[in-house]
Amino acid sequence: MKDGTVAQAFLDYWTELANDPNDATLTAAVDRVSPLLGHPPSPGTSLFFSPRTDPGKTVDPDALKLLADYALSARSGLFITFAFGMHDLFKDVYRRSTAGLRFALMEEKTRPLKKGSPQRIAEEEAIQQLRNMPENVFAVGSFIATNAIDGWLKERLSGFGSNVEYIHNKFMLVDPLSTDPIVVCGSANFSRASIVDNDENMIIVHGDTRVADIYLGEYMRLWSHHAFRESLAWRDEDDRPKYLKTDDWWQDSFGATERNARRVHFAPG
Repeated sequence: MKDGTVAQAFLDYWTELANDPNDATLTAAVDRVSPLLGHPPSPGTSLFFSPRTDPGKTVDPDALKLLADYALSARSGLFITFAFGMHDLFKDVYRRSTAGLRFALMEEKTRPLKKGSPQRIAEEEAIQQLRNMPENVFAVGSFIATNAIDGWLKERLSGFGSNVEYIHNKFMLVDPLSTDPIVVCGSANFSRASIVDNDENMIIVHGDTRVADIYLGEYMRLWSHHAFRESLAWRDEDDRPKYLKTDDWWQDSFGATERNARRVHFAPG
């Protein structure tokens, strides 16, 4: 994709960064180079950079609220990655959204918090409550820790990353199978720190079905990889591939279930 306006904005942004300015100078320059977008975003390609000014030192800066509003506008499908937990704005999106199918792919269920701490337990419970809603289909990064005796080949982590082990992608897809999709991608996590504190960049592509198709394919590849591995933690010991079943296994693909939400979204009719 070639867009002179977007390219010029990136050049202006990196020119500001090259001078290694102080926080106030940089945030003022970022606000000038990439003004806050509208809702919905304009057709085509737009962008915004970080760090942005946040005069009120709010928990929910305007730019993050805008991203949450894009997510909440989904009518059929929503697909987001979360590398460092899920901000409360997006928990609210998954709670209130009217989209029939809402995927989330997470590094962990919470932000980096001490295991067993009251705050971590509370955040894990909040995520579980969202997962209990049939329209919400979540997967958390995982790997195969069993061995060949259990029917799977044991895996190990590469140790390449110190802060993230599984999911460091940052993109959001709003109604990607529609004729009017929104794709948000870049270096920023969907978090306050990424908007207010860090040097980040994001691109918003509105209405390009080919871009949405490509991103959806990659999203489902990543989601399926980790969803399967996470599922091994609660499978029965003898839950290996079996012969064709003739019982009522198919019934949870209908009614108020997670499988039905996926069936309706990906194979309507």
